[in-house]
Amino acid sequence: MDTDIQRLWAERVIRTVNHAFPDVELQTWERCRRYLPHVQICAMYSEEYTLSFPEAARLFNEAASYLVVHASYEQAERLLLRVLAIRQELLEANHPDTARTLNDLGALYRNQGKYQDAESLLQKALTIRQQVLGTEHPDVAQTLHNLASLYRAQGAYEKAEPFYLQALHIRETTLGVDHPLVAQSYYGLAKLYHSQEKYQQAEELCKQALHMQEQRLGDDHPTIASTLNILAKIYQGQNKLDQAKEMNLRALWIRERTSGEDHPHVAIILNNLVEIYHAEGRYHEAEPLIARSLRIHEQSLGSEHPYMAYSLSNLAENFFLRGDYAQAESNYKKALVIREQNLGFNHPRTASTYHNLARLYSVLERYEEAESFYRKAVSILKQAFGPYHPAVADTLEQYAILLRKLKRESEAFELEVRIQAIRAGQVTLRDQ
Repeated sequence: MDTDIQRLWAERVIRTVNHAFPDVELQTWERCRRYLPHVQICAMYSEEYTLSFPEAARLFNEAASYLVVHASYEQAERLLLRVLAIRQELLEANHPDTARTLNDLGALYRNQGKYQDAESLLQKALTIRQQVLGTEHPDVAQTLHNLASLYRAQGAYEKAEPFYLQALHIRETTLGVDHPLVAQSYYGLAKLYHSQEKYQQAEELCKQALHMQEQRLGDDHPTIASTLNILAKIYQGQNKLDQAKEMNLRALWIRERTSGEDHPHVAIILNNLVEIYHAEGRYHEAEPLIARSLRIHEQSLGSEHPYMAYSLSNLAENFFLRGDYAQAESNYKKALVIREQNLGFNHPRTASTYHNLARLYSVLERYEEAESFYRKAVSILKQAFGPYHPAVADTLEQYAILLRKLKRESEAFELEVRIQAIRAGQVTLRDQ
């Protein structure tokens, strides 16, 4: 076939695969999985023959949605960038379909920790959707919710809350109070309040979300596993370890059944269980869970993905708790490299690793290194969370202990006064 005939048949293939590819839902996951290799070939044809038409954009956007659900972020990004190029070529600048792709790409970048890129794209999507669809449309609520989740991930809690509440209001007004997307808003607010240690509010919202999801989605939907996971974290924050463990085990059962035993979200739940076992002093029982989470993350996402740092941090913590400080340092440093490269030097998770290394060096009497890392961690946490966040107080508390070891009593006393002020601020925050 000459090039024109090849191009014609390539276009027919893309249209045919688009017709077969379903909307992405739990019930259609298996069909999506089977069609995915064909979608990848279609994407290659689209670029090779410069094929830009609406059906191609729809196919690649839906396939990207499936890939995001299964944490195949790099493949999803390639497809979404192709969709964006097609839609920007074919449609006017403020078309709702373009806004959908901007929204989806922004949400993807948020999952990858590319926060600056995510915010830019989500703000563009929000502007288009508000102008074209009106301020009370469910699609506007979706982008507001995604922006709120982005700001929560960055630790900008006061900025996140009004976005969550605005999205919730739109969804309750337009979709009804028992819609699954209303439950999603409750879930988002529960995560926000958990981060602020507003455990009572977080638990109430999380239970409401869980009840609504069970009524509409059944008992074993992956969305329910995510809600159980945050409910477990809320219980863990209140030291209700038995209830936390129960929620995590149920979430694990759902995830393994629906998403497969090697899904990255399975590894996240395993890591949550590891933290509970560490809190209970069950260090040896935590080891196989850590090994499994490491294997899942490395095989499914690669050794440099930010999730890998979560597993490495728990591995390092396990060594630290068992007194193997050399192995602890090695794995903390591996986690740190991943977080600095993927999340940046000013991300709260990077600060968490600085804190852990400082604690380790304090035990090893490498005080100069310990102090340097404590200072870095405090600076990042204050910038990310504000001066009255519990993480700031916890890190300052450890830093004050180090200063006492160094006989710098006056500096330690000044820090302890600041810690008391922060704790008082936390009480005020919780009582609001």
